[in-house]
Amino acid sequence: MISWIRIIFLTPYKNASQRPYVHFLILIHIVYIYPLSYRIYNTVFLTEASNFFTQSLHMHIQLFYLIVFIVLRGTIILMITAGQLQEELVKTNEQLTYLSLTDDLTQVNNKRAVKDHLIQELARHRRSGQPIGIAILDIDNFKSINDTYGHVFGDEVLHTFTKVIKETIREIDTVGRYGGEEFVLILPNSDENQCITAISRIMEKVRKLEWEHDPVTITFSTGLVAVDDATAALDSIPLLDCADKA
Repeated sequence: MISWIRIIFLTPYKNASQRPYVHFLILIHIVYIYPLSYRIYNTVFLTEASNFFTQSLHMHIQLFYLIVFIVLRGTIILMITAGQLQEELVKTNEQLTYLSLTDDLTQVNNKRAVKDHLIQELARHRRSGQPIGIAILDIDNFKSINDTYGHVFGDEVLHTFTKVIKETIREIDTVGRYGGEEFVLILPNSDENQCITAISRIMEKVRKLEWEHDPVTITFSTGLVAVDDATAALDSIPLLDCADKA
């Protein structure tokens, strides 16, 4: 019996926060066995009332145990269910937040998320004075690619192009799809020369890509703005416009 109880109480649960509730639920089941067993023994083996309890008192005790058992069991089950629903709600909210900030095709930040990241980086720049590079990468002749080879291949170009960018930039950098074939790079702690170096690495990798439709070659144009004291006062939209026109 002791080994059986030890196994139950030490069994790992998928949700560790539910362990106390499950243990307590098991405990009240075990506690309920005592009066039930006594009742069965008294009914089967004893013909007269127990020396310690009269039949009437025993029935009241049995009823009390039954009521406590039902109330506690129901309460614990409700607490466990509420905890599970709360976790599912949190996960659902996290998924909705992710979907609202992520481009469906490329799985990078969407336009809204890019603006949010840029606002945060501009605030950090104003506090610390660290440089920021903002670049817009525009795939050349993308409409012609779609018209010639189809939208399926066009989607493949966007997906592969984004993958190359993510594999090339640093963890602190941010990439997002700003619209259509335009992508935004936010490069914290990077001056103009460092931004040019990062973009050059991306260009080199994109140039070496091989495509199913030969002789397709993907290139892109870049606009770059290095945020300094003169441009730090601008909001995110004017800065992106500056990068787009650069």
